[in-house]
Amino acid sequence: MVEKEKLIRLPLFERALTLAAMMHAGQEDKGGQPYVMHVIRVMMELKEPELKVAALLHDLLEDTDLRAEDLLAYGFSEETIKVVALLSREPEEPYMDYIRRLSGDERAIKVKLSDLKDNQNRTRLKGSLSQEDLKRMEKYHRAEEYLLRVLHGREG
Repeated sequence: MVEKEKLIRLPLFERALTLAAMMHAGQEDKGGQPYVMHVIRVMMELKEPELKVAALLHDLLEDTDLRAEDLLAYGFSEETIKVVALLSREPEEPYMDYIRRLSGDERAIKVKLSDLKDNQNRTRLKGSLSQEDLKRMEKYHRAEEYLLRVLHGREG
């Protein structure tokens, strides 16, 4: 494990990438691939450096034991942590409530749209799609359509 003191001295992007790799180590996506590749693919779709950092961190609060306070201690800005927190679904939160909650922030929308694009990439899944996979894909598609309408000012 990289010591916290060494980690916080890294440039911001490398700090986010290293932290994501460390915290997602051993996790696999639904296709059996290293989970960190998901956050890297999400990051690659974004242009703004701040959003690239948020994309790398976007699943840490939801899928690891890190908290927002930990990200602050690692030297990430309050604005970046706000985006990451918006992208983190609460355990009992209905999915579309979560999507509506994050839709108030354009930065969170952009990261989530990239996340949804990667989540809907069927080539990541092994074999034929199960009914559960198809249901999940439909849920992601509805969320994507809603966020695109919000982003382009046709929903609110």
